[in-house]
Amino acid sequence: MIRDYELRLRTKSGDVRVFNVNVDTVEIGKERFTLTAAQDITERKQAEEERRNLEEQLRQAQKMEAVGRLAGGVAHDFNNMLGVILGNTELALADLPPESPISTGLTEVLSAAKRSADLTRQLPPSRGGSP
Repeated sequence: MIRDYELRLRTKSGDVRVFNVNVDTVEIGKERFTLTAAQDITERKQAEEERRNLEEQLRQAQKMEAVGRLAGGVAHDFNNMLGVILGNTELALADLPPESPISTGLTEVLSAAKRSADLTRQLPPSRGGSP
């Protein structure tokens, strides 16, 4: 007895068809016969494969969305810290004469903080919630 055996056959045109095969023996009188039933399940198998592919694509999209949310959250927090750096640097610069040696260093800090803020604006915005 054979139950639910999958058999793949190639047609003359080269297509592969999938069959579910069941084989059993029956006795009629004193004679034994082999009873075979085959069902073409090619379309069902193709649909199952397509479903698996779509599920994998969905998982990948969900991973990418989680990474995007994480990057957006980090960018938001980093921007907040840069705001503090920018604000305090500008206040300090306002209290110093332009020819002060400290003023030159603070101008470099201000410039670097502004470039960093520009970089974080290129990341996706935070959508809130946890990643």
